Amino acid sequence: MKKAKPYMSNKRSFLDISSDITETRADFWLSEEEIDEKLSVLYDELADKENGVYWYYKNLDKTIELATDYKKQMDDKIKKLKYTQKKLKSLVVDTYTGFDELPKTDEFNPLKIFKSASVEVIDELVIPSEYFIKVETLKLDKKRILADLKDGKEIPGCELRYKPYVRGLK
Repeated sequence: MKKAKPYMSNKRSFLDISSDITETRADFWLSEEEIDEKLSVLYDELADKENGVYWYYKNLDKTIELATDYKKQMDDKIKKLKYTQKKLKSLVVDTYTGFDELPKTDEFNPLKIFKSASVEVIDELVIPSEYFIKVETLKLDKKRILADLKDGKEIPGCELRYKPYVRGLK
């Protein structure tokens, strides 16, 4: 009969095992031998769990793909419904302009037509300069900042950060 490993449990999550590894590395009360032994057991347990991580990640990919397709279908449906609403408004306005009469107004049909003013620019070149405004925007050149920070230059308000990433999972 196989002897059970002291730290292993089938119910422990990948995160639980990873947390135990971090805690073991930082444990000042254990000797180097105890740390190595405990880490060896934890890494074995983690390896068993890792095989399931890739499968679970790919499974999530499929779920995301299905949800994305469903969202696209819903977005298309919303677009069609909004188009229908726009056409209904247009019908009411056309009826008003054609017959100079609104549909009967009551509590179930409280329609009213208002005229709103807007500017239609016909030729922008002949409009006096006093009607123009100056728009200026500043944007950080993050690529240049990154290159300078990597070259060792110190830039106030910025620091170089390295983020871990997992290769093999998109």
